[in-house]
Amino acid sequence: MVNKFIGYLVSTIGIIILAVGVIPALRTAVKIIPSAINDMTIMTLGLLIAAVGVLFIYQGSSKKQATEVPIYQGKEIVGYRRVK
Repeated sequence: MVNKFIGYLVSTIGIIILAVGVIPALRTAVKIIPSAINDMTIMTLGLLIAAVGVLFIYQGSSKKQATEVPIYQGKEIVGYRRVK
């Protein structure tokens, strides 16, 4: 759950940085980024940060598989089968 939240947060930050690299008006509005860094570097950095966030999101999603599944005969459960 925490990894998913961190993933969404990091992805959002990466998308914002990517938008700053793409839209020149945002770059002039944001005074934090030095003018010596070109747009391609900013876009690459934003894309990498967003990709790391997506990895956190996928790691946070747990895919739990049932260890036993029911065996039906008609509508009745007659036993359970173990799943590896």
